[in-house]
Amino acid sequence: MTVGMRRSMVLLPLWVVVSTGFFFWRLPVELIWCDTVVVANNLYEEPNPVVWRNPSTLKWIVHNSFYDIGADGYRPLSRIIFWTGTALFSDLVSHSHLYFATVGMLFGTLAVCVLLVARRFLHSETAALFAVLLFLFSTPVVTGAWNVICGLQALVPLLI
Repeated sequence: MTVGMRRSMVLLPLWVVVSTGFFFWRLPVELIWCDTVVVANNLYEEPNPVVWRNPSTLKWIVHNSFYDIGADGYRPLSRIIFWTGTALFSDLVSHSHLYFATVGMLFGTLAVCVLLVARRFLHSETAALFAVLLFLFSTPVVTGAWNVICGLQALVPLLI
């Protein structure tokens, strides 16, 4: 087996471990911090709350995300994430587990990208995996992972 094949065989298991690890880490803990406030405001302050079971919710989310400029500027991706999470977690019969799984897949992709960059600079598989471990368990990444509605922090380095 060549070195290139051996190195590429690490990527899929890393992605699976990080994705499923995030899913099972976040699953037992429901929403915290600003995510809880967003869902509570949607359910109890809005005359027509956005809930996922309504058939026109997805159309409303896409339309309102691209339609106008919000108080924070024109950020359609951020608004799609915000309203999709709000609608899913406001609806008690929806499958919000899918949302956690999607966020977990983003973190798995982030781990793979960090590994590829670390390999380039460290020239060692073991050192690169250790760098991924340090990155994923660093304070900014762990605390940023708690919010899943008000912002998906894994998207920031992925888009950069």
